[in-house]
Amino acid sequence: MKIYFATCFLLICVALGAFGQDVGFDSIRDTIPQKPIESLTELKKRYAASIEQNNVILEGECLQQMGRVCYRQGHFRQALDFFLKAEKIFNTHNKPLSLADNLSDMGILYYYLKQPEKAMKNYTLALNIYRKQHHAKGQATVYGHIGQLYEKRRNFDSAFIYQKLALKIIVKTNDISRAAKIYENLGSIYEDLEKYDLAGSHFKKSLSLYQEDRNELGSIEVINNLGDILRKTGRYKESIVETRLAMQLAGKLRNAYQLASCCRDMGKAYELLNQMDSAYHYIQLGYKYTLDLYSEDGAKQVAFLQVIYDFNKKSDEINQLQADKKINRILAFSATVVILLLVVLGFVVF
Repeated sequence: MKIYFATCFLLICVALGAFGQDVGFDSIRDTIPQKPIESLTELKKRYAASIEQNNVILEGECLQQMGRVCYRQGHFRQALDFFLKAEKIFNTHNKPLSLADNLSDMGILYYYLKQPEKAMKNYTLALNIYRKQHHAKGQATVYGHIGQLYEKRRNFDSAFIYQKLALKIIVKTNDISRAAKIYENLGSIYEDLEKYDLAGSHFKKSLSLYQEDRNELGSIEVINNLGDILRKTGRYKESIVETRLAMQLAGKLRNAYQLASCCRDMGKAYELLNQMDSAYHYIQLGYKYTLDLYSEDGAKQVAFLQVIYDFNKKSDEINQLQADKKINRILAFSATVVILLLVVLGFVVF
């Protein structure tokens, strides 16, 4: 009889173990924009692990992060697919802040897809959630995006309103990174309106904050903007000084895109100074950086697409495996019920 009960207990433990295991899974970290292939590969592994553990929320977070990596690489349709899957998960499992973040990301994506109505719809949905959740930073971020959308539509009054709403919140939260971006956006609006003094003062404020935040890429873009203003106002030699500073930072980061952009600006400035030899030199150098960029990007895009292909193929395999596991769990549960009945019968008989 002791052997009988020991055997039953062992069988119960094995059966319960078949559907009761849980493996730890680290929180999803922000992907690294400079390393998209490595980021996507790591997220692919975490996504597979989240499905293995039946951790649906982390599955949604992985999908959202993969969407971010894809849209930064220009793979907008694949990014949209990831975002839509994440949205379904966050909606179903009542995760309002995760849903709002995802809607904001989708708004940015539609902005790049040149679908402003859909972008605005997603921004509005995200903003409503952030307001209900009293999430100030989320509200500020969306205000900034909406302001940028209005700027591209050349609706500058509305653009100002939303950028200043964003800035009002950001100043209270002391968020240096977001404040730098908003000042940059405001400078861009003033530049579009040809109010160069105001544009310059806002770009300088943005640059100061980017430098405080040690954001060198953001600094490069703003220094370039300052160079543009100097060139547009006839201060060509001063513009060259600014653009050369941006080039030095771009060289430090080995950013071919920014180097090419700086070279084009240098070429324009020297052409306006009627120094054609220097203009030709920088135009040719910019052309070289552009070719390097396309060559480098081409190789990276092939590798990136391979990771996406592998992910989609693996997802199909995982879905099939999950279906098989569900069947196995049902069988394991049924076996457990039978074993429990045997235990009860054992008490009755013995």
